[in-house]
Amino acid sequence: MATNFPNSPSNGDTHVFGGTTYTYNSTKGVWNSSASSGGGGASVTTDDTAPSSPSDGDLWWDSAGGKMYVYYQDADSSQWVSVSVPGSTGPAGAAGADASPTAYTNFAGFPSSGNTLGDFAIAQDTKALYVWDGAEWDRISSGSDESPRVTTEPATSHNLNTDGTTSTVTMVAEDPEGFDIEYGIKYNTSGNTLPSPLASATTINQSTGVFTFTPTTTTSNAGSFVTRLTASDGNRVTTRNVTVSLNFTSFQLTNLSGGTVSGTGGVTYTSPSGMVLTASTANYPAATYTLDKIFDGQTSGTLGNYWLSSGSTTDTLTFDFSNATNNSGDAMAYIQKIVVTPYCRSDTFSNITKIERSSNGSTWTQTHGDQGYTSSNSGDGVSHTLNLNTYDLYFRISLSRTGSWGTSINEVVVWGY
Repeated sequence: MATNFPNSPSNGDTHVFGGTTYTYNSTKGVWNSSASSGGGGASVTTDDTAPSSPSDGDLWWDSAGGKMYVYYQDADSSQWVSVSVPGSTGPAGAAGADASPTAYTNFAGFPSSGNTLGDFAIAQDTKALYVWDGAEWDRISSGSDESPRVTTEPATSHNLNTDGTTSTVTMVAEDPEGFDIEYGIKYNTSGNTLPSPLASATTINQSTGVFTFTPTTTTSNAGSFVTRLTASDGNRVTTRNVTVSLNFTSFQLTNLSGGTVSGTGGVTYTSPSGMVLTASTANYPAATYTLDKIFDGQTSGTLGNYWLSSGSTTDTLTFDFSNATNNSGDAMAYIQKIVVTPYCRSDTFSNITKIERSSNGSTWTQTHGDQGYTSSNSGDGVSHTLNLNTYDLYFRISLSRTGSWGTSINEVVVWGY
């Protein structure tokens, strides 16, 4: 049968049960067995699980629960019986100290070494809190979070340069909470692929918000696209859309007439736009057959409204647009075509045998061969269009006379931009 240990025992009190004497230890709050006077011997096992195959009277100290048990057998049962009196719960320990961030004048003053994972710091100028992640300072977002504000608005449209040179669009933004801004760009193309008017990917200066575009010089790739400029603070994004266009629009150059003839025999003509025309032979010794007549706008074979050389059978006319301007006053970039009127008079006619282009005025590439012009197929007032489509700003016309006078040409109209 089970035994009842005395209630509220004092240190040193004893209790005999089953031939074993138990002494109360008030310090530990347990009954300890002493010498046995018969029956099974008692043993004490200390573990967090009960011993296996115990004998009647064995003792077990539950190290996990902090209690003493005795193994008790009666006529029809056996079990571990607690003999411990639990002590009262001890007082709660003192709370740990709160973490105190170190204050610095600004983020530039934050230490980059000697920090411990989890250190806090605050920038006094922005009132921003940071934590050291073991490698760098990470800003902790707190309070309201606004989207970046654009302080320099980009233009809503932008025209790319047609000569292949770069151009820029600027968007500057700031974050109200002081986080760094990262700029980005997206195109309204499938998969954000590079639009055909661009020759290469847009570059971004993350410090200044300047987006640099590099256009193609392939005229068939002309067109427009929408680009989305983005400014992100790492959490929120502000965007602006810009329509970017590449237009290869040529105009008839209207600033070639009214220039000055110079050089011995009038071999050089300089237009008001800066275009320089050079003949390989002097003009016919009369004031009416000078180089400026090529740009006088008169295409009929009227005496004195065309250029005539001084009797040579072949000549070249070299057109230099390298320092010339277009109708808008911008530097010339592209020559699309020329419209030539060869007929001067029935006895004053020359065929175009070759047209060449050059980027520097010294190395030439042929674009057209013998045109087979005659006074029959290219009569009075008949003009011919010859496409050049080049960024080379020099072209040269080679002439061969078929009449009785020297080489000649009536009119040359140039288209470009």
